[in-house]
Amino acid sequence: MIDTYIQKIASITKRGDAREESYYSALAALLEEFSETKRKKKAHVTILLH
Repeated sequence: MIDTYIQKIASITKRGDAREESYYSALAALLEEFSETKRKKKAHVTILLH
């Protein structure tokens, strides 16, 4: 789970144009996967951008 998150972060970073918002989807996926595997509940993460 953490390895996948780190791989996604590294991939985003390698593009060279990453902003803070670029990482939100990777974090959302990590939180959703954690919830499903550790808590046995489905979580939905909403990303709000201005």
